[in-house]
Order: sequence, then structure tokens, then C-alpha cells
Amino acid sequence: MPPKMTLNRGDLIIIDFDPQAGTEITKRRPALVISPKIYNEKGSKIICCPITSTIKLSDPWLVILPKGLKIEGAVVSDQIKSMDWKVRKAKKIGIAPDEILDEVLARIVTLVT
Repeated sequence: MPPKMTLNRGDLIIIDFDPQAGTEITKRRPALVISPKIYNEKGSKIICCPITSTIKLSDPWLVILPKGLKIEGAVVSDQIKSMDWKVRKAKKIGIAPDEILDEVLARIVTLVT
């Protein structure tokens, strides 16, 4: 039996964002997990932000990932999603640098306060 996967804040994953509505981000794509491990372990839900390869420098909600990671693009910090990672078949692909996670969380705080 394979070991039980646990997702932690800062993990980079691939997850299915469909179905969607309106201007919400779509398809199977990378995402940044922003919910803490203690929340993620209690069930099958996580809170995450999608990652896009379409970078608009004028978009204040995008946090561009540094080169050298397994994925390229930008975290879309204003599209916060609660998702069932088991049903959506999430796959862990890496860990974001602390400064990227901190910047995403700071932009979310700005958005919701």
C-alpha cells in the first residue's frame, strides 16, 4: 500500500479546476496550497490558488514564480479555491519558496481586509 499523501501549506500540486463558471480558472493545472497541514489532514479538502502561464504584468494579484521550479508561471492570488484534493486527484510536484508563499498570503490579506 502506498504511503498516505499529506499536503502542506506551500506545496505545489497539479489539480483539476473543472467544472468552473464564468471567468473562473479552468482545467487541470498547477496550484499552490495555502491551507495549513492541520486543516488538510482533517479530511480531503484544501484551500489553494491556481497557477497560470498567462502572465499580465499589470495584474496586481499575480505572484510570479522564480525560475528553477518544476513549473513556470504565476500564482493567481485572487482566485482562492476550496477543493476536494482526493476527488480531483491532486498530485504533489514540489514546494514553493517561502518568500513566494509569504507574498501570496500577503496579497490575500490585502484582498479580504
